[in-house]
Amino acid sequence: MIKHPRISIAFISHFFGIGGIERTFLSIAEQLKYKEYAFHFINLSSPVFQQRFQKCGLCYYSPDYHEVIQYLRDNQVAIVQTGNCDEGSYLAYLAGVPVIVERPDGFSSAFLSDKTPVDAVICSTRKVAEKVQELYPHKYSRLIFNGVDTRRFQPRCYLLQRRQHDISEDAVIIGYCGRIAEEKCIDKLIKVFARTLQSHERAFLIIAGSEHRPEDGYRDRLLEQIHTLHISHAVRFMEPTEKPEELYPLFDIAVLSSGSFYQEGVGYVTEGVPNAVMEAMSCSLPIMATDSGETSALVRNGENGFIVDVNDWEGFQEKLSLLIVNTALRMTMGRKSRAIVENEFTIEAMVDSYEEVYEYTCSDLFRNKYPNRRHGMDEHFLSHPFAWTDPGHKKISILLIRSASDAITSGIYNDIHKKLRSYSLSVFCHESHLENTAQYTHIKDIFSFSGTPRFEIQRLRTHIDHIRSKKFDYVIFGINDLLGKEYENVFECIQAIGHHNTIIVNRLNRKFRFPIN
Repeated sequence: MIKHPRISIAFISHFFGIGGIERTFLSIAEQLKYKEYAFHFINLSSPVFQQRFQKCGLCYYSPDYHEVIQYLRDNQVAIVQTGNCDEGSYLAYLAGVPVIVERPDGFSSAFLSDKTPVDAVICSTRKVAEKVQELYPHKYSRLIFNGVDTRRFQPRCYLLQRRQHDISEDAVIIGYCGRIAEEKCIDKLIKVFARTLQSHERAFLIIAGSEHRPEDGYRDRLLEQIHTLHISHAVRFMEPTEKPEELYPLFDIAVLSSGSFYQEGVGYVTEGVPNAVMEAMSCSLPIMATDSGETSALVRNGENGFIVDVNDWEGFQEKLSLLIVNTALRMTMGRKSRAIVENEFTIEAMVDSYEEVYEYTCSDLFRNKYPNRRHGMDEHFLSHPFAWTDPGHKKISILLIRSASDAITSGIYNDIHKKLRSYSLSVFCHESHLENTAQYTHIKDIFSFSGTPRFEIQRLRTHIDHIRSKKFDYVIFGINDLLGKEYENVFECIQAIGHHNTIIVNRLNRKFRFPIN
């Protein structure tokens, strides 16, 4: 770490594992740590960091967002960079960080995040770059392709490692390396592999990575699926590694199966330009992939692998089988993979571009050219803190819409009880919160909804009409996080109710007045 850095940069994320965006953060820091930069990695969800992050910057975690804000101030962070993380941008804004940079992911998720407080948007795909320029002409944007360290990720042959993992030397290993998450469609890959194994007994599948959301139980479902298909002898899960360059040489074929997972409120979740594919290519591997996001920018069909429609699993199996049986084809395509990376996707080009962004966004030239880069913040709820004022003897009618933890709900209740002399409080909550909510005193009414706890407008239409008819003086939403754009259903509910005195209380236990369109 530089003792007296010229520029301090903080990367904020919910996860610092082996996922694509975190690898980009890590690559930047590893390449620039010897220059006049100091790097901070702020994990919003877990104290777990891979050691490589710890070697090139300060790693920080706190469940208390007030402490995160204070950390940014204490360390005089000049630039915060996030990736599809509203909370990171919001915390940076509240901390007064001068420059907020967002590097969104693929097109399917790139515009789910709130870019109002963001100063600069770095795009890793042409499609995202074109849309950013259309939507945010008042912000600085730049297209920077991901890059890979071709010295680390290079062709090797690891027969010894195969023996160590008790895998036959003549097995044809199909490998996936990345997050174990539902949107990666690994269950569909396993189904295709099971059919492929029936005619190609030497095939072996390795799935390497960490489970992104363990509470979802996706990995357990995959293990159950493998057991049910009777292919446990030919499938191996491997833990995430800080040296994926030592994993890829075990593979004969690298696979990507994303693109056909549909997420409610989002649509089909697709890739950007996937780092894992790029790293596999740098190790001279042929690629078998679905045409998810901008994967086709890397995989040239028939040249360095095959790429099929995200729902063409028969085609996927057919081309995968072709690669399994044809060693010469694998070698030829692998050499082409390496050449594409060396010519178009080097880490040196990527890091040089990011350094230019950091220098430019800290300059007067940038500030003068983009004076309105945070256009819209005047109307943003973060710019409208709220405090109760005692109305005297007038009785204030309040509706609390509960979508928050017990701690936040208690904070809201106690704040009202302390600040207002005369009030009438009603609560609207999911049925699972009824018992806990009933413990509070001085509540006039409690009404609830059943089914999924999400605020879905169509299902709650009758309740919303009832709320609108009651003529409350204030409507309060208690939110577990900071109310980023990923809470689209909450935004829709707020707008549907349309109350002119809507108050947001979020994880910071701060109150904000929410402007209604």
